[in-house]
Amino acid sequence: MEDIEVVQYSEVEEAFKLIKSKKLEKNDDYFISFEMDLKSFDETSLRRLLFDYKILIFKDGKEENADFIIYKVPELEEDESEITIWAFNTKNIKFLSDTINKIKKEYSFYSWSRIKLDILNCQSDKINLDNIKGIGFEKDLVINSNKEENNRILYRLYYEREER
Repeated sequence: MEDIEVVQYSEVEEAFKLIKSKKLEKNDDYFISFEMDLKSFDETSLRRLLFDYKILIFKDGKEENADFIIYKVPELEEDESEITIWAFNTKNIKFLSDTINKIKKEYSFYSWSRIKLDILNCQSDKINLDNIKGIGFEKDLVINSNKEENNRILYRLYYEREER
């Protein structure tokens, strides 16, 4: 877990290059939340999101094969106890688990007590749900749409905040 780094505002350019290098639009290994607009995703928007503390980006320290996870931080008018996964490599569940543990330990001063993974039904074949459940996520809610493939399935991981 010591290889996991939080991307700082001064590292936005490097982080943007890493994210773009994964070609997320075409990469089936990555889950991308329907809330994340890849069409308007550029370095400026990433910079703004980090500066305004609207996202957290974790990356592993291996530059040649670096990986990343993006979490959306709740805004004041939202449920402040829930952080949402926006993007992660579905083939790297250990990294996801390690970032969750890092959030529990190093971000306990926030009121977060659960992590949400909001999947469209048409995205569910991308994710090995057994792996997700294996690290503690539980199916919490299904929000039906006019088309079955657009039904939203909410998985949540509840945890007790750890004291620092």
